[in-house]
Amino acid sequence: ALSEFNHLQVESFQRNIKNNEKQQMTNMVHWKSKERWDLETEMQFQTRGCATLPKTSGTTCTSPCSSRTLPLTVDHYLTTPESKRKNRTLSLGFQEPFKTRTSVFGNFIHLKKNKRKSDSTICFHPHMNNNDTEISNNNGKLSAISEEEIVRLLTPSKSYYPDLQTIFAVLLCCRLYTCPIQLLEQIHNAVMIELSLSTEDDLVILKRLAQLLNEWTITFPSDFEEKSDYEQLIKICNFITTNRPDLKIEVDIITKNQKSYLETKNDYITRNCLDEIEFDEVYLLMDICNDPIIVAEQLTIIELDKLSKVSLEELIINFASSKLKKSVKKSTKKCPKKIKSMTEIYADWFNRLSHLVATEICMCPKLEERAKIINFFIEVGKQCFKISNFNSLMAILTGLNKSSVSRMRRTWSHSNRSVFLKLEKELSPINNFARYRETLKLRKSSKDLHDYIVPIFALLLKDLTFINEGFKTILPNNLINFEKFMNFATEVREILEAKTMNCKYQKENRITEYLLRSPLCNEEGLYKSSFEVEPPDSSFERDRYRSVKMKIKSI
Repeated sequence: ALSEFNHLQVESFQRNIKNNEKQQMTNMVHWKSKERWDLETEMQFQTRGCATLPKTSGTTCTSPCSSRTLPLTVDHYLTTPESKRKNRTLSLGFQEPFKTRTSVFGNFIHLKKNKRKSDSTICFHPHMNNNDTEISNNNGKLSAISEEEIVRLLTPSKSYYPDLQTIFAVLLCCRLYTCPIQLLEQIHNAVMIELSLSTEDDLVILKRLAQLLNEWTITFPSDFEEKSDYEQLIKICNFITTNRPDLKIEVDIITKNQKSYLETKNDYITRNCLDEIEFDEVYLLMDICNDPIIVAEQLTIIELDKLSKVSLEELIINFASSKLKKSVKKSTKKCPKKIKSMTEIYADWFNRLSHLVATEICMCPKLEERAKIINFFIEVGKQCFKISNFNSLMAILTGLNKSSVSRMRRTWSHSNRSVFLKLEKELSPINNFARYRETLKLRKSSKDLHDYIVPIFALLLKDLTFINEGFKTILPNNLINFEKFMNFATEVREILEAKTMNCKYQKENRITEYLLRSPLCNEEGLYKSSFEVEPPDSSFERDRYRSVKMKIKSI
């Protein structure tokens, strides 16, 4: 009887313990203790929302992992909005969320500066002098470097040749702090010192110098457009062949690359300076070709042709100081006003295509035909999206969104607006064009399915501007911001990849000639034609129509 009584007493005691544990787990318990809890118990409470410390203490309870008596506050698991507002206690280990500021490049969060020694680590490399230092970030990547070390970084030796990524980044961004020809002279002097110190054969060093010059003239040939700059290049080439006549073939390739570039550029500028032509009859693009697939392919041919002529250094020189701009681009004063840079020619093409779309729509007097033209350009944009010609797609959408076109409500009511909205969604500027960037990333990862990728050129210029504003070229310690160089190179390499693509589409001269040289309407002409084919239906539009007519009459 005594053993049975003891057994029942033990069962009762165990039930009480289980009930107590169950009661503790159903309530939100806030523990406040200086000692560290057992990790498993702490995680168990955090998952149930018990990671906040109370401001006041209530009754006491015994900690499950200690025999000490701790203060305890019990709240209901389901709290009302009023109770949340009354008791806004910060989470353990977390801070209250910061308010974000919306920008064109995403959301910025203003954080309080809390400098720690571990935030920036300065690494002095053992092979360097005390005067010349490099600074690396926590990932071990080079983030800052002196001007002398940049020269040393590009100078080839018998046992060293810079990697292509470093060559591209430095040659692209050196114009932010110096003239490229000055950098070439410094490299030449460093090579001569290397040769004087070397007791072995100088073939390897001079061959690598010729290889560096070959990379330079292929990627950045406009650095040697000036006569004096080209003479400096020839001087170094003669230095190579004088010491090693067996390297004449490599040197001839360098000079051949430069001559070919100058001939191609002069011919291309002449072709793009031609005026618009007038056709014997008034044509629409649909009259010449009504197949959206073929038109999208011809647009891609034009895009890749113009993109291949864009000078990469022109994208960076705009961010240099005015003094450096004059020293790097001396030839701009000698050029006629009509001659534009390659970047300006490519930007003009984007504006021309958007104006062409608006002109064709606004100049058509019949509503049904206007709706057909809108649907046609929507289909062309759809095909451009399929073949990854994003720049032409953006230009078409820009033309369809012009005020002179978007105001024609009756015309749009007969068009395929659902497809238009889907294309707009693909290039939506929300979250810094997040959807477009994700699509671009996927297309690049599957290059077998997408032979050609034409990125949005205006967005690339916008990204470069953001990098330039976010990173200083010269740091307070007088070192050069190498991290900025690498960020610039990452963005510009996207254009370099498109420049090297060989388009396999068959060119239709009649279509490309129309796209490039057909006459266009200016903004006032577009508004006037738009109001004539679809009369204004509000006081604002009527006032606008009157002002447009007065402007045209004054001209």
